[in-house]
Amino acid sequence: MATFSFLLLLPYVLSVSLAAEDELIVTTKSGQVQGKLLPVLDGEVRAFLGIPYAKPPVENLRFRPPQPADPWQGVKDATNYGNSCFQLRDTTFPDFQVFGFLSLPNNPNVRGNAGLMDQRLAIQWVVDNIAAFGGDPSQITLFGESAGSISVGLHVLSPGSNVLFKRAVMQSFVPTAPGATFDLEETWKRAIKLGTLLDCPTSAPAELETCLQRVNASQLAVAQFGVLSNLESYPFFPVVDGVFLPDTPKALLNSKSNTKELLLGVNKNEASYFLVYAVPGYDLGDSLISKKQLLYGLDLFFGKEIEPFASTITDLYSSVTADSGRFRDFLEKTVSDAVFNCPVQKFSASYEQSGGKPFLYYFQHRSSTNPWPEWMGVMHGYEIEFVFGLPLNASLGYTEEEVNMSKRFMKYWATFARTGNPGTDGQPWPMFTPENKKYITLDTQAPQFKSNLRAEECMFWD
Repeated sequence: MATFSFLLLLPYVLSVSLAAEDELIVTTKSGQVQGKLLPVLDGEVRAFLGIPYAKPPVENLRFRPPQPADPWQGVKDATNYGNSCFQLRDTTFPDFQVFGFLSLPNNPNVRGNAGLMDQRLAIQWVVDNIAAFGGDPSQITLFGESAGSISVGLHVLSPGSNVLFKRAVMQSFVPTAPGATFDLEETWKRAIKLGTLLDCPTSAPAELETCLQRVNASQLAVAQFGVLSNLESYPFFPVVDGVFLPDTPKALLNSKSNTKELLLGVNKNEASYFLVYAVPGYDLGDSLISKKQLLYGLDLFFGKEIEPFASTITDLYSSVTADSGRFRDFLEKTVSDAVFNCPVQKFSASYEQSGGKPFLYYFQHRSSTNPWPEWMGVMHGYEIEFVFGLPLNASLGYTEEEVNMSKRFMKYWATFARTGNPGTDGQPWPMFTPENKKYITLDTQAPQFKSNLRAEECMFWD
């Protein structure tokens, strides 16, 4: 029986399926761990939870690259999850925060990307230990959505990471999308601003680091949002640091070492989720925004540099709808194309040209249990419940068609991890190339093979 491993960056959760009736005590290179049985539908899986792979990032380890966890004696209890990463309970976007992505000027200890290096250390732990759980270290697949997809994409491009796994799934974002990474100068400006907000000395990098390391975690988590401007959701981002990322993602994308199989995709109405939080006039009602609010939203997302292209954009999107929601839908389609649909296709095309094998999907089913307004459509993040099999829980009220769709999705994802092509039942998916631009539609119906997703619009945004 073939075995494989997923490393999920959602944030990441290690999930291993064992093929044989092994003992619940496993010997890793760090020491022995005691797992437990968990019920899954009509069966059981053996779960090993909270296994440490890195030392806690506290005190003088805060902001710095992670250090491997110390080995232990005896049998470690791995029947409960470990502590969660620190985050504010009321933040919508906790992924890229100061704790993992602070970069300090002229400080070699805090160059940024500690969060990505932490993920890399977790991947390395899987490589070193997965065989003890019945897995194959040569068949590791990374899997992430949204900010997790940016992380996965950066591991795909990073020379130090991409040798550790074989395949990757990237849902709804790519690391070459607008605003996915920062340069050092921008990150340093934010670090200095953060230091000023917290009354830390900012002239000497070492003193700034020491001061920020001593700030209470809750206070630091709140203060970091004081560095934001405009529409940004995250105070700190992955940075081109010269170490984890020796060059920009766009430059690394053209490397001839890009030979992996990738499963990438987008949802039909990605942007609607973000508009509700960011643009005046959008709410949980009909969000019938005015033209003035539309123009304000365009400025929020794209800035003044888009003004010379206003007439072109109007021509492209003026036919979205003729009803009272035309300005609302105009902005949703514009942002969905510029930030999601077109960057994902451009990334896929470039990756294929440099030797990789991308497969593209387009998810277009609105969940019957979705509580958001109907106009928001197939929102960002709403494929996850089907990929993870949530509809198989009968108490949640999904339709029979959605249950079957979820089963198909799980089979696609698992088949991709096992074979490198998500196609099932003797029907392989076509690879996306710059010439054919082929993709698969995913909904409750049988998948359809199509090409040229939003082609005219993407010619403009490219």
